[in-house]
Amino acid sequence: MKSAPFEYVRAASVEEACALLAQHGEGAKLVAGGQSLVPMMAFRLVRPGWLVDFNEIRALKVVGIENNAARMGACVRQCVMERDDALAAFEHARDAQLKRGFHIMFSQGSESPYAVG
Repeated sequence: MKSAPFEYVRAASVEEACALLAQHGEGAKLVAGGQSLVPMMAFRLVRPGWLVDFNEIRALKVVGIENNAARMGACVRQCVMERDDALAAFEHARDAQLKRGFHIMFSQGSESPYAVG
């Protein structure tokens, strides 16, 4: 089955993504990888009028250590977490994160922002 028609826009910044969501309201959905949303759209379980892609927003791809806490943006790939030297000090958090899914998906999967410390 094919998805219902929708408009697609790739946001260049967090501000633009928020503005698009505000403009299109409940008819808009955020998408980064689409592993969950796209199959639901194909079966027409979800029918957004707009897809707002935030996958390429640079500000959401940041990995850093701040005040003895690891900070990862919403679009940091699991494979980046696995290889990032700065996260080596947070071995337990990194290991727990990496055990959440299939290894084949690490290059595509991303997580919501969180901090550990």
